Amino acid sequence: MKAKAYSPGGLSGFFSTHIVEGDLLHTGAWGGGIALRKGVYVAVEVEEGTKTEIITTLNGKRADLFVSRRVAERLLLRTDKQYRVIIKQSIELPMGGGLGTSGASALATALALGKALGLKLTYEELAREAHIAEVECKTGLGTISGLVTGGVVLVIKPGAPGFDRTVRILAEPSLRVVIGFYAPIEKKKVLEGKD
Repeated sequence: MKAKAYSPGGLSGFFSTHIVEGDLLHTGAWGGGIALRKGVYVAVEVEEGTKTEIITTLNGKRADLFVSRRVAERLLLRTDKQYRVIIKQSIELPMGGGLGTSGASALATALALGKALGLKLTYEELAREAHIAEVECKTGLGTISGLVTGGVVLVIKPGAPGFDRTVRILAEPSLRVVIGFYAPIEKKKVLEGKD
């Protein structure tokens, strides 16, 4: 079984963390940002096997994409079979610069794998799985909320999709965003408010 999905990247404009110990559905961040045209494309291949195996590639090369792997692990728990899963990603944005590549990767993986496995989950439920994986992996807190809403977004209630509240601000379609990118920043420091 094969499936493909896309998620836009998302520029983090500002945020404030909201950690609820032991509650991944209500953990998130208040903040604002912009969903971008460029993002992450995911193609998945799934076949039944005798054991579960998850292989991830980035731009054609084998890579440890731990957020996508975690999304896959979570979705595979919803099945009663063993699968060999290949997740192929193509990322159009620089990684490590607050452009939401891990969130976009998680969301696109959830959408593609959910379809390939034939899971009867809604878009919101798949987005929720992506949010949980991102929080577990400490790669994001409110990214999925912004990506699901699209456009210029304010997250006014933190949490996973369905538990959050967002506002989409109308913007001219001609709006352009110019981004300067020097080098990756260690996300853990940013999310913990260190540095």
